[in-house]
Amino acid sequence: MNSERDQVLTMLAKGKITVQDAELLLDALKIGEKREQKNETAVPQTPKAPQFVTQPRPVRPPHDPRYITPAYAEAIADAGLPNLSKDQLWRLQMHHVTAVYVRNLLKLNLPELDIESIIQFAIHHIQPEYIADFQALKLGDLTINDIVRLGVHHVRPEMVRELRDLGMNDLDIDAVIQLGVHHVRPEMVRQLRDMGFNNLSIQQIVQLGVHDVRPQFIQKLRELGLGELSIDQVVQFSIHNIQPEMIHALHNAGFEQITVDEIIHCGIHDVRPRFLHKMRHFFPNIGLDRIVEMKIQDVTPTYAKEMLAYGFPDLDSRRLVEMRIHGLTPAYIAELNEVEFSDLTAKNLIQLKIHGVTPRYARKMREVYGGELTAVKLIKLWINGEIVPTPQKAQSL
Repeated sequence: MNSERDQVLTMLAKGKITVQDAELLLDALKIGEKREQKNETAVPQTPKAPQFVTQPRPVRPPHDPRYITPAYAEAIADAGLPNLSKDQLWRLQMHHVTAVYVRNLLKLNLPELDIESIIQFAIHHIQPEYIADFQALKLGDLTINDIVRLGVHHVRPEMVRELRDLGMNDLDIDAVIQLGVHHVRPEMVRQLRDMGFNNLSIQQIVQLGVHDVRPQFIQKLRELGLGELSIDQVVQFSIHNIQPEMIHALHNAGFEQITVDEIIHCGIHDVRPRFLHKMRHFFPNIGLDRIVEMKIQDVTPTYAKEMLAYGFPDLDSRRLVEMRIHGLTPAYIAELNEVEFSDLTAKNLIQLKIHGVTPRYARKMREVYGGELTAVKLIKLWINGEIVPTPQKAQSL
């Protein structure tokens, strides 16, 4: 500012400006100095942020997954179930039990009807009209459990009415449930009647259902020429999985005159066509009883093939069964074969095994007796306890 003042005074001295002009300029310079001094000492002010007034959020109650609306609780109470707990109301609501549903159930006057029963009815979609239809059939006193079982197995009132039309007038609730459980429907009973089964008891019909015996199965058996089968025989066929194909195989194997009881006997012991054909291949004249015995004693086709490979002339089906019973194995026979007996037959092998003669003992005795040792002599040595026989004893034998 001093330099600017000096410039004004110089201009005044040279006459370039008047005294009045000089005074105005100097006054202006003084005002500028004062403003600069004020700006240097002032603290800059930060503008304040605008203030917003916020309202506090209302506190929400925690979420209740079992929330029951007052309207639902009131409706259930008006339907006839007052004073229920929150848990009971929630379970009814969860299974979509309505006040109308409750009111209609209570009208049926079911004994021991409680919340659990109502819930079970709802779970299995058992409607009040369904229960009323069964009450009208007068099958006896219906319990809650009876009604649930009827619903679970989809037993319809119409089924009972149709069965009665077929003459089954002695039905009770247990019989109806059993028929329903095992899928016995009126059409099945009607077909059985058409096949000549006119006097079947409810228990017999239930047994057919239990073992999944259908009229079509009985018809196929009849077409095989088995005559008039009883219900018990048909049930046995089903129990032991005796199918028409198995009976065909028995006929084709030469057993055309096989009886029903023999067929059942084969089924009981799991004699199947594959097993039968293989044994018939090994022993063409074998009887059915022997084949069944082989199956019982676990004489497999593989075992038969291995034993027959040794070529014993006296090995027939009976001896083969005996060999299996006494535990003769291919390994045992192979070791005895190495001893080279001249009289090693299936019969002698069985005797050797029965008396517990080991291959080691046979080799030892061969060293002592040489070529005089036979299978029969070996058995006698073992029976007489000749563990280390002397040469004199060997001569006497």
